[in-house]
Amino acid sequence: MRAKSRLGVPHDIVGPYLPPVLRRFDRAWPRVRVSLKCTTTPQLLDLLRSGSIDLTLTTEQRCGPAGKTMLEDDLIWAGASNGTAQQREPLPVLLGDEKCAFRQAVLEALSAAGRDWRPVCEVSSMEPLLASLEADLAVAPLLRTTIPDYLRVIERDRRLPRLPKFFINMYLPPARPSDIAVELARHIAQEFEANAYDDRRKRAPAAWAPAPRRFRSRKSVAPGDMVSKRRRNRWSGRIEPARRWASSADVILKLLAAVYRLRQAMLQERRNLFAIDYPSAACGASTDSGDTGHDGGSHR
Repeated sequence: MRAKSRLGVPHDIVGPYLPPVLRRFDRAWPRVRVSLKCTTTPQLLDLLRSGSIDLTLTTEQRCGPAGKTMLEDDLIWAGASNGTAQQREPLPVLLGDEKCAFRQAVLEALSAAGRDWRPVCEVSSMEPLLASLEADLAVAPLLRTTIPDYLRVIERDRRLPRLPKFFINMYLPPARPSDIAVELARHIAQEFEANAYDDRRKRAPAAWAPAPRRFRSRKSVAPGDMVSKRRRNRWSGRIEPARRWASSADVILKLLAAVYRLRQAMLQERRNLFAIDYPSAACGASTDSGDTGHDGGSHR
């Protein structure tokens, strides 16, 4: 008989965050079966209150008193690589359904900016949304850390309004949660802490900014201590993980280049040495032959 834990997750953070959590939890607890319920944040909170799920992740503009913040992230505009959807009038926008956590914030931002818009593909499932984005049919609001590599972040278009920050939160039931739910929540918190994104990366100079792939710090950082940690790093001058990795890669490349140059120099020295030895050896051979021939002639 296998135990079961029911986990609620919004559609947009299943792919970016859940696979390593579920893989590690399955290895630690092979007899526990985790089932996922994917829907919008308001519906997930209702399911948690009714006891239909054992714990849930949410995307919200703030964290409730019973929740714990896993990550603070920017809600930004995303579109197709080299796309032009953001230049169209009215603006084509991909929004979730009426209960999507991002919908109200996006509509308020568009209204405040006075930008005309039209809805495209009003669903909360990520497959049609990402397909429409890749086809350059519209733009969409997404969390920065969930944007796939094949899409583009649109940040420098003044016609697109600035969007608010959002939090990825975790909630356990208000009543006493099960031991399995608590253990799964611990694994989820550890994964977010181990993969916490440093906001400094987003403002990093182009000289060492980790793009296009996103570097992740493997150092454990408590979510509540992220701001104070960044301040300590700024004043103490400690090198950030992404920069440290880049520096290590540069050192390795320089060492390989030095070894290659040394080997080429040794080969060239050997070639020069043989180039000098061969003619002298040949001269010696011809001289000996001449002497031998001369001596032979004198004997005769």
